[in-house]
Amino acid sequence: MNKPGFFRRHYWTLLGTAAVLAASTLALYQRTWANPEESALEEFSGRRPVAAAVNEPASEPAPIVKEPTAAALQTAMQNYSDFNFPSELDLIEYTSERIGADLDLMLAIREAEKGRDGLQFGIMPTKAYKKNKTLRERDGTRRPYSSELEKQASWTACTIRKNMERYNTLPPKERKKYRDFIDFLGDRYCPVGADDPHGLNINWEGNVRSFYRKFSERN
Repeated sequence: MNKPGFFRRHYWTLLGTAAVLAASTLALYQRTWANPEESALEEFSGRRPVAAAVNEPASEPAPIVKEPTAAALQTAMQNYSDFNFPSELDLIEYTSERIGADLDLMLAIREAEKGRDGLQFGIMPTKAYKKNKTLRERDGTRRPYSSELEKQASWTACTIRKNMERYNTLPPKERKKYRDFIDFLGDRYCPVGADDPHGLNINWEGNVRSFYRKFSERN
């Protein structure tokens, strides 16, 4: 009598394994795209990494962010009197608190980039970036971005936060390869030689470090 073939003998085992793999893949997909500001995957486009984007439509009717008040701007300017974009301080500070990124480092990157509207922090508009229409508030609700500045600031903050988490978990031997966190971040945020025909990326780390030192030493 012929013995049943391999697939017949292991049919239920193979079926169960396939179901487990399918469930795991679905869970990974949901974790990655349901809340990108927490997963903050990076996508390199040109010379800029960006956090993964939300592709679902906004459910909230209007932005919550308010125009900075005169009192708020005055307080911010006392702490960051040399910051060249004072009207942006209130929004950048709120974004750093919402996501949990170093405010002084965000301001230093903004100064180093000096980007025009829509590129204030140098985050390039990839397909994922363009699809991203909403952000997650601290209470878990979603709302549309109030402006391109808030979108640029949010993706920058996510990139800082997730790379800081990676940097802090590096083995000591691996960490010795970097001068500091800005060195580590620069290799990912503005890598030398990546879409850099004029060789300007090499100045990014030094510029950011200089601005960061200026802002952090007074606060």
